[in-house]
Amino acid sequence: MERRGHEVQIFCAEEVNKGTDCRITAQSDIYNGLRVHRINFNRKKVADIIRFSYDNPIVSDYFQSLLSAIQPDLIHITGFLNLSMAILDPIKKGAIPTVFTATDYWCFCPKSNLLVFDRSLCNTAEVKSCLSCLISLSSFYEQILKKLRISPLVLTAIFLGLGKISGIKNNLFVKAEFALKDRSYYVLEKLKNLDLIITPTPHLQGFFCARVFLQKKLCFQDMVLILTG
Repeated sequence: MERRGHEVQIFCAEEVNKGTDCRITAQSDIYNGLRVHRINFNRKKVADIIRFSYDNPIVSDYFQSLLSAIQPDLIHITGFLNLSMAILDPIKKGAIPTVFTATDYWCFCPKSNLLVFDRSLCNTAEVKSCLSCLISLSSFYEQILKKLRISPLVLTAIFLGLGKISGIKNNLFVKAEFALKDRSYYVLEKLKNLDLIITPTPHLQGFFCARVFLQKKLCFQDMVLILTG
């Protein structure tokens, strides 16, 4: 794009485990001749870690101010990890044409790779399996429960039961359950704000076609899906 005479600037999350709270610190620099806007924050300090992973209003508000200053004519997104899909809100508000190159399965899997905690393939990405994966990644599980050979599936069943009890909904994993239940619909709704989706493989294209474009309740009117490679 730069060789064609366009001015190109980059927005990215540099550190997401940095700082004493979830407030954003930002800096700009030049990398290989391109202006890069970097943000840093501590994602572990937000009120709801899993929900903020796909819907982070703090990042969205900052991105809104950046867009107002830059006023781009086109946006190309190469991933939502760490930034969350909330960045699409100010983009839609500004009616800016937006392209998304999907390089992994993040839109369908919080871990992006569709692998279960035991490294087997996952084809469903349902709440139960997602919660088990997230439990297996926690320090609580790694430091204590794994040594006791307690399966993440056991803890998942416990937390799914606790989620039905009022007063316990502030537990980290119980909140994760509710956030995971909302994730799929939220992501698919936000994908409506895109003008173009590009996938590098037929398999990934199949996921978008089967789970996005073919759902009658989430009809996409003027979007194009392109396969490359």
